[in-house]
Amino acid sequence: MNISDLHDIEKNYFSNTHSNFSKFLKNIKNKNLSNDNLKKIILLNKKMLEIDNLLQDINYNINKKKTSISINIDKELKDFENNDKTIKEFLPYMMYYRFLMDSE
Repeated sequence: MNISDLHDIEKNYFSNTHSNFSKFLKNIKNKNLSNDNLKKIILLNKKMLEIDNLLQDINYNINKKKTSISINIDKELKDFENNDKTIKEFLPYMMYYRFLMDSE
């Protein structure tokens, strides 16, 4: 994967998100929303703030260091994927352990 590929991937993700958000704004305009949808909107706003903060952090770090992406990016991405897979695999065990703790 090179910088151009990464750029295209990110651009497509944002394009899809932007399109869905525009539809969302159009749908909520002048409509009464259920409590369930209002809760989802609050959750959405919280996650959007998290995304915004992460983007600011990334932009700051990119501009601060002015370095190119390391050659080991493939290894780092593979490590991230493996970590994510491990967490997903152990999630049922963590949930079970938590239920055991609550039952005591």
